[in-house]
Amino acid sequence: MPILRVETNLPASAVPETFAKELSELAANMIGKPEKAFCIILHPDRMMLFGGSKEPCAFVNVSSIGKIGPVENQTYASVLTPFISEKLKIASDRFYIQFLCREPDDISKDGRTIAEHRRAAAL
Repeated sequence: MPILRVETNLPASAVPETFAKELSELAANMIGKPEKAFCIILHPDRMMLFGGSKEPCAFVNVSSIGKIGPVENQTYASVLTPFISEKLKIASDRFYIQFLCREPDDISKDGRTIAEHRRAAAL
């Protein structure tokens, strides 16, 4: 269920065609959950300022049920920062990465919360 969202003021034409797939593979390896569980969301062409400037910038959100915490987040930041900076050509000091730990009752798939899916699987 991990969700990784990237919002940027870059035009869609400046985002490499392979970016989403490469990010999906990187995130799956990084977090240790199967790629088929990930949702990667890209939002180019955003009206954004960072530090009062319209220079290329981004906001990255990583949310997951578990696998988020102080130690993990530092590891994820050290992996995601160079990847995003290199692939999108955005300086590493021009984006934030937000990490959110979600509860199984906060996310649903196929009409049931993840908590309900887990309860059903345990029977």
